[in-house]
Amino acid sequence: MELELLAKLGGLPRLSEERDSTKTCKDCGARAPIFDVADFNKHCSAAPYEYGLAGLQVVYHRCQECEFIFTDLIDNWTVEEVARFVYNDDYVKVDPDYVRARPEKDASIIARLLKGFEDLRLLDYGSGSGIFAGELQKMGFSSVFCYDPFSEPKRPTGKFDLITYIEVIEHSPRPLDTLADMASMLSEGGVILVGQTLQPENIEEIRGSWWYLAPRNGHVSAFSNLTFFQMAQSLGLSFHIGSWQFTFTRGKLSPAVDSLAPVIGPKHEVRRLYAPADKGNGQWHNIERAKFGEFRWTGKDELSFGAQAFTAANYEIQIPFVMQSRPDFASGCVIEINGAKAPTTVRGSKIIAKLNVSEPVSRIVTLRTPSPISPFELRGIPDHRPLGLAIVTSPG
Repeated sequence: MELELLAKLGGLPRLSEERDSTKTCKDCGARAPIFDVADFNKHCSAAPYEYGLAGLQVVYHRCQECEFIFTDLIDNWTVEEVARFVYNDDYVKVDPDYVRARPEKDASIIARLLKGFEDLRLLDYGSGSGIFAGELQKMGFSSVFCYDPFSEPKRPTGKFDLITYIEVIEHSPRPLDTLADMASMLSEGGVILVGQTLQPENIEEIRGSWWYLAPRNGHVSAFSNLTFFQMAQSLGLSFHIGSWQFTFTRGKLSPAVDSLAPVIGPKHEVRRLYAPADKGNGQWHNIERAKFGEFRWTGKDELSFGAQAFTAANYEIQIPFVMQSRPDFASGCVIEINGAKAPTTVRGSKIIAKLNVSEPVSRIVTLRTPSPISPFELRGIPDHRPLGLAIVTSPG
């Protein structure tokens, strides 16, 4: 063994749970354990390490509550330091399309979506070199403004009917603050259009190998629908999914953008259901605690979450769990709404159902599971409790 390696290995501390490096989520304040590690040179391509390793570990955390993935690598960097070490002359090597191809393509898409709305007062937030805004102006948009903390740091005045933010928020180390800043420039009833790649459904399996977790591209934040929904809630905004990826609105749409409703799409809300704090009428076993938090095992094959109030929106109902009594248990679960089966899937460590609500209503949500089974029956362990899913208790 090389002496340098021997010295490094010999200096490593013993493994200990006391060395837990969990962070507090920047967006919601919940617990965010280490998710994975990438070398600083990893970038978005089929050969993410074609330029070798930098030897600098970038640690990503993932929030257990809102699913936000983040690193604190550049949190305390100055604008000049970010420009020097990330957006320098080598950046074009890891993202050649950012110079012209991507902004031209995005401008063409937005121009088609906003045909007939060329008089809107529009701000491109994170405008880069300004090519996107320039292309829109060529296509007849008369009031297009730019703002970028690096290339166009002078803040525009006034409010805007529409703000575009395309493939930029992943570069923000404090995205909630960034969204709040955009909202401060938004007219009442205006729209923020966000173009963004979201975490894939199998993110908990592929983890840091996901191509989009790329420090060399400046990707320091990554999001899910739940992340965006909770960010919107905290800022008094509504989150929508429409024909243009994602939008944020505040209040009733103004007359200037009301006809864009099909583009904006319906409100999207995420409802997380947790194990109850009380005994649960024999449906649940006692609360247990682990390093990752509190949970309760289900003890019956029918569990009621009671009446839930829904407003008009498209809902994603999530039931987060941390363990299952046998490997295929969660996949056999079904969520019912007022006794009717809802389309139910398992995504990572959550059971998920979709629900479209056209008007405010209260509905009973029930989880039906396979028959619970005891650890004694499964493996001869002296625990005779019938167990199904270990479902997370409410963080509140």
